[in-house]
Amino acid sequence: MRRIQGSITIFLSLILLSILALICVCLESARAAGLQASAQMCAVSSLQSVLAGYDRILWEQYGLFFFSDSDREGTRLVQIAKDYAEKNGNAEASGLDWFRLANPAVEAEHLTFATDSHGDIFRQAVSDYMKTAGAAESAEMLFEKLGLTDSAGELTETGEKWEASSKEEELDVKNLLQEYDDLKEEQAEAEAQPPAEEQVRETAGMSREQAEPVVQSVMNTIRSIGRFGLLGFVAEDAASLSNDVLSREELPSSLTASEREGDGNGRRDPGVLDYPLFYEYVVRNLDCYTSEQRKGCQVEYVITGKNTERKCVSSVAARLFAIRYLMDQTTALTEPKLQKEAETLAAAALGWTGIVPMVEGLKMILLLAMAMGESALDVRTLFSGGRIPLKKDASSWRMSLLHLADTLGDLSEKSEEDEDGLSYEDYMRILLLLNNQEEIVYRTMDVIQQEICRTEPDFRFASCIYSGEIHLTAEAQSIFPLIPAISEYSFTGTAGGGYQPVVK
Repeated sequence: MRRIQGSITIFLSLILLSILALICVCLESARAAGLQASAQMCAVSSLQSVLAGYDRILWEQYGLFFFSDSDREGTRLVQIAKDYAEKNGNAEASGLDWFRLANPAVEAEHLTFATDSHGDIFRQAVSDYMKTAGAAESAEMLFEKLGLTDSAGELTETGEKWEASSKEEELDVKNLLQEYDDLKEEQAEAEAQPPAEEQVRETAGMSREQAEPVVQSVMNTIRSIGRFGLLGFVAEDAASLSNDVLSREELPSSLTASEREGDGNGRRDPGVLDYPLFYEYVVRNLDCYTSEQRKGCQVEYVITGKNTERKCVSSVAARLFAIRYLMDQTTALTEPKLQKEAETLAAAALGWTGIVPMVEGLKMILLLAMAMGESALDVRTLFSGGRIPLKKDASSWRMSLLHLADTLGDLSEKSEEDEDGLSYEDYMRILLLLNNQEEIVYRTMDVIQQEICRTEPDFRFASCIYSGEIHLTAEAQSIFPLIPAISEYSFTGTAGGGYQPVVK
C-alpha cells in the first residue's frame, strides 16, 4: 500500500493562519489610515457646516459674517458641530461600512469673538468687507464725483467722451485743464459783486449813534447762542429729537478692559487704510441726522457716545461749530474786505475816544463775532443737507455785521452752498477721524446690536464667533476578528478656520 506523506499540505495549513493574519493587518492598517483621514475630513466639514450658519440678518443688512448662535464658552457651537459630525461620520448613512465612525466628541478651542482684541476683530471684519464688497461702491462714487457717470451708473456726456478718447489714446490732458480754467474764469466774471463789498459800503459813513446799536446787537446775539444752546439755531426740528435715555446694559461698549482683551487669536495689525475704511463703513451703513429715512442719529452716537439722541446731535453740532469757527476765523482775519467792514464799524462806534488800541480791540471782537455767526450759518446749512467748503473766501462769505441778528434769527437763512464743498456726512468722517478708535468700534457694535435685537432679541456681539478651532475624537470597531488585540480604535481630527472676505 502506498504511503501518503502530506507534508506540503500540513506546511501550508500551518502557515495559512499567519498569511491570513498578515493580510488582515495590511487591510486593517489601510482602513485605519482611511479612518484617520475620514475623521479629519469630518472635523473640517463639521466646522464649515457650523460657520455656514452665520447670522443672516447681520449679513443682509450690514455685510458681516459672524456666528451668533452661541455663547462665550462655545457650548452651542460644540453641540451643532457634534450633530454634523454624527451625520458626516455615520457610515450607515453612506454605505461605507469600513469607514464608520461612532461616538464623536467635539471640543472647541481658541474661539475668537467680535468684541475681542479691543475691537480689532470686528474692525478687521468690516475692513475686509469694505476692501471687497465695498470696493465696487467706492469706484462708482469716485466716477460719479468725477462726472464720468450719473447717479444711475450710466455714462454721462463727459464720461462717454472720456471713454472714447481713452480707447483711441487721444486724451489731451493739457487741453482739458485749459478748458477747465477758462470755464472758471468765465464763471468768476459772471458772478455778482462779492457780498463783502456791499457790507463795507453799508457800514461806511455810519455815525456813532448808528454804530453802537449794531455793536450791541451783535454782542447780544452771540450771547444768546451761548445762553440758549447752539442746537436751536442750527436744527429746524430740534424739538423732535428724543430725550429717552439709552441703557448700555449688555452693549459691547459696556465691557471692561479685561473683557475686551480676548486671547488675541485671529488678530492682525491694522493697515494704513483699515480705520479710514471702517469710518467710511460707519457713514454708509448707519443713519445720521440728514438721512432721508432716519431711524435714529446713529452716527452721532458713534462719535459722541451720549446717552440720548438730543445730546448726541447737540454734541456733534458743537464739534462742527468748533471746526467751522476755526476755519471761518482764519478767513475773517485774513480777508481785507471783512476786516474793512469790522474796522469801519469799530471806528464809528469808538473812534470818538481817540484811543486806537480800543478801536483795534473792538475790531478784533467784531471779526470774531462775525466768524461765529458765519460758523452758525455753516452748521445750519450742513444740518439742512447743504455743502460747505472747508476753507472760505470773501466771495462765499454770507454773514454781515449789520444783519447778524436777523440772519441768525431766521431759521430759513443758510450759508452759500458750494457743490464742491463738504456735506454733513463728509464732516462726520472728519469727526470720526478725530475720535478714539477703540470707542468708535465698540459704539458701532452698540448700534448694530440694537438694530438686530429688534428681530433677534438674544443677539449679542460679545458671543458672536468670528473664528475658532475644533478637535474631534471618534471611535471605530475592528472588523477583522483575527486580531483580537485590536478591537477598537480612536481617531482625532482638528480643524480651524473663520470667515474670510466674500464679495457680496
